[in-house]
Amino acid sequence: MLTTAGIAIALKDDFAYVSAIVGSIGSSTLGFILPCIFHLVLCKDSSTTLTRVKDCLFIAFGILGGVIGVAVTIQQIVEQFSKS
Repeated sequence: MLTTAGIAIALKDDFAYVSAIVGSIGSSTLGFILPCIFHLVLCKDSSTTLTRVKDCLFIAFGILGGVIGVAVTIQQIVEQFSKS
């Protein structure tokens, strides 16, 4: 939280980039990763193998989406500051 505030102050003119990084990490975590982890933990005794595989695929998709979102945003930041 403090790191995000520091980045927002440093990039006050380009706060959209900070918002994009936080959004890509937060959305993938809250939308894909955590629900599947909770489901795996809470239903570990009653879930089938297919359900476990599905949860693991969603977790992998969430991680991949978050990493791609952060990478694209960092690439845009680098391009923006290299033009200046």
